Amino acid sequence: MHYLRYAVAASIALAATATAAAAQSPPVHDVPILYNDHHIAADPNVLQDNRVLAALVRGDQILVPLRAMFEQMGATVAYDPSTQTTTITKPGSEVKVTVGRPEIVLNGEVRPLDVPPEIYHGAVVVPLRALSEAMGAYVLWLQDRNEVVVRYLAPPVATPMPTMAPTMTPTPTPTMRPTPAPTMAPPTMTPTIAPTPTPAPTPIADEHYIVGDYLVSPQTYNAYSSNSRGTASWAGRAAFELPVFGIPWMIEGDARQYSFNHPAGFVTNIGSQSATFVPGFTGYDRDSDVRLGLKVINPRVYVGVGYMWQTNDYGNSHETGIGYGIEKLPDLQRPLSFYGSAWYYPSVRGNYTDPITGFGWTPAYQVTKYSIGLDAKIAGPVFLDLGFLGERGNARIDAPSSFVHSGAAVGIGIHF
Repeated sequence: MHYLRYAVAASIALAATATAAAAQSPPVHDVPILYNDHHIAADPNVLQDNRVLAALVRGDQILVPLRAMFEQMGATVAYDPSTQTTTITKPGSEVKVTVGRPEIVLNGEVRPLDVPPEIYHGAVVVPLRALSEAMGAYVLWLQDRNEVVVRYLAPPVATPMPTMAPTMTPTPTPTMRPTPAPTMAPPTMTPTIAPTPTPAPTPIADEHYIVGDYLVSPQTYNAYSSNSRGTASWAGRAAFELPVFGIPWMIEGDARQYSFNHPAGFVTNIGSQSATFVPGFTGYDRDSDVRLGLKVINPRVYVGVGYMWQTNDYGNSHETGIGYGIEKLPDLQRPLSFYGSAWYYPSVRGNYTDPITGFGWTPAYQVTKYSIGLDAKIAGPVFLDLGFLGERGNARIDAPSSFVHSGAAVGIGIHF
């Protein structure tokens, strides 16, 4: 829904801007395109100083180069010179346009165009409406900067949350053998046998531990990564059980970082119209939360409340929120034990201001954070940790897209 809201808002803003621009006789020539804060480069065979791929402004219409824009959005573009028809395909959609014909065929449905596509300097250009309706992008004409700004955030592919039901093996009931009655000699009196005292149960010690895990090639889906498998990703947690006034409580901290690859491209220098090439880099999403739980079931099952932080290194807002969940701590006195958790944060939100338009938003997500795994003793207080963990954030108001993180974890822990 947020893509539709962005597209509608952008169309209204563009209509008003185009009307004002027509009254002021806008330029009838090509202008640079700024796509998701990056200038789109021209063909390297004809690259010259300060040359960028351009849009075409004619009267109150903005036309954009078809192949370059759709390939930027991850689509496949094929051109048939015999019919002058261009076909654009990507998962879930197919778009066809023909030079000189004022219509677009979107998934078999014919829709009219304001103006027909044309060939400009050897490239097929189409009006803004074709781009926005076909791909969910929105475009702004910045008259004071003589520049066209294109915004597009591809939706991630949802990954279902794994469910792993632990299997409990029933403990066999020991077989009790009857004790034979003592044999008494005829003249001897029957002795009195004292009952064996019932042993007192051994109290279960409280758990205190810390674990560090390496995430093995975790998957990331977000507004900038459609399906990246990251490196240098990690997770850590620590938990302490403590009785207060005879009531069993738990305090736990959980932190995770998921890396993903961002491709190289041209970026605009701050305070100028020039563009600079930036090599590809690795971005990350990071979250942490603190949890307070009350034991409800033995062994070591807690319910409670938590507070979550989300952050990243690519300029989006930092979000926080309060939630609740359930936690099963491991029994580290045993050679092998399992653990698991599920925490839900209904509103994790922050503040963000667009550096180009100056518009401000308050993006918010519904976040579910989970983990499941096994702990095995190695030697002394050291144990091996094996598990699977992840998060899923459903986009709410003003959020650009939902996100999903998941991956296997392996690490070492210390039991105090």
